[in-house]
Amino acid sequence: MNSTSSSTSTSSSSFTSTIPKNENSSSKATPFYSDQVIFVDGKTYDRKFTISKAFLDLEDPPGVKQSFHKFVHRNRILIFSLILLYFAIDGKNHGINKLVHHASVLKTIFVNPFELIIDLTVMYAMSFLMALFNFCYQNNYFSKWLFRKDNKIALFSFYLIVQLIIGTWSAYFILYRQIYPLGTQFYLGLVAIVLSWKQHSYFIVTNYEVLHKKKINNKDLIIHKKTDSDNNNNNKNTKDEELKIIEFNKEIAKRQISYNEDFKTIWEVSKDYFIFLFTPTLIYDQYYEVRKVSKTLKPEPLKTRIISMLKELYSSMVIMMTAHYINVEYIFPVLTEELSLYSFLKIIIPTEINFQLQYYLLYHCALSLLADISGFNDRLSFYNDYWAAVTTKSILTQWSKPVHNWLYRHMFSDMKSLLKVKTVICLFTTMIFSGFFHEFIVTSITKQVCMPWSTFSLISCALFIMVENKFPKLTNSAYYHAFVRFLLVVGHGLFYFSYFYFWFSEYDIGYYRTCMKL
Repeated sequence: MNSTSSSTSTSSSSFTSTIPKNENSSSKATPFYSDQVIFVDGKTYDRKFTISKAFLDLEDPPGVKQSFHKFVHRNRILIFSLILLYFAIDGKNHGINKLVHHASVLKTIFVNPFELIIDLTVMYAMSFLMALFNFCYQNNYFSKWLFRKDNKIALFSFYLIVQLIIGTWSAYFILYRQIYPLGTQFYLGLVAIVLSWKQHSYFIVTNYEVLHKKKINNKDLIIHKKTDSDNNNNNKNTKDEELKIIEFNKEIAKRQISYNEDFKTIWEVSKDYFIFLFTPTLIYDQYYEVRKVSKTLKPEPLKTRIISMLKELYSSMVIMMTAHYINVEYIFPVLTEELSLYSFLKIIIPTEINFQLQYYLLYHCALSLLADISGFNDRLSFYNDYWAAVTTKSILTQWSKPVHNWLYRHMFSDMKSLLKVKTVICLFTTMIFSGFFHEFIVTSITKQVCMPWSTFSLISCALFIMVENKFPKLTNSAYYHAFVRFLLVVGHGLFYFSYFYFWFSEYDIGYYRTCMKL
């Protein structure tokens, strides 16, 4: 959980550099859309942020053989076009008419987006309660009639009340109303989680001083000042005195962390929060620091952004149709058979292909599209070469970086710094917390069918991480690498098999019925 991600990002680029915090905004020399990876130092986070293209868009260093994933990505327009052509002429599809029918079935998965405007507006509007609460607190409006600004317990209690109000409404809206088909339910569940996690990050980061830092003792301040004065008069410093002064200055510097100094009015705060909500990152200080440094760089040409958005839209459309085709032709028919080991083996390969397609759809196409729209430039934070990972820790670190970074930043690290919890407890608590939200997503689309497969899988990952830390030589074993990859593929198949088989055996799903008639 505590391995850094900068090592993988460095190896994928031909040139790296670090932008200092006081970079002059007028020196717009380096375009972020080059193959240069720019590292940005954060104020509250012990990992560097980056300004870079997505991993698959970066050129490989000299002498590095191109991976299969990068080959497919570089030629995706041609490959996806050939896939559509195959669907149109495939005998199972009976030509272009059957392909059109398959595409029309997507209407049973997703509703018209305009039908969601009111519900989404309510969800996002309620999220602004966090920004409003934070603005009132930062400007001492509460200190006049509720609590002092440095009261941690009262501050966190009010935060929990606001988060509870927003979370309760979202859970009721998604889990109990369930008036939408499964694709739309999945999207709404994802939106609810993203909003909740963004709200938490916004609160923690903007109140970092109060929650994390201790006040500097006035007595120590006088001692250090006297020491400094004496050193100036006598023109000599002892080593111990110098160390005290250095530590004192570091403490002073750390206490200058503030992300609200640029926003003086509720309008400025709301505008900043609105942009953060639609930026493809879950961490507020990442959004703030990357956006600040991006203003010092040459912007990406509008033509390049438009072409990129068109590519992502086209890729997304073909991937959804391909995943649907695999479901109809290779997965759903098996689910109608009697439960057996043979039926499970028949869907392992189709489900793995489906997983890879859906992964690419979400972490590259969707997030890159949002990045093009919002102008977010830390695209290396979406994913890394997880397909080359050979240990449990490296897989979890690289294949879902937005989720991993948030969990590491706001669960694992904050539990250690705020609550002084042991590392092992932090690790398992983080996995269980992540599993809870995985189950929330699945429950929202499966008519409240909850099988804690995701939670058990993540707890198992925590056990594997402990074993890897205890026996480091094991991580160098080729047999162990093969074993981890085998479990990864089988785990994806078991996930699909358990949820889909139980779901279809208990419920008469309209989407499933419609697909089987085609």
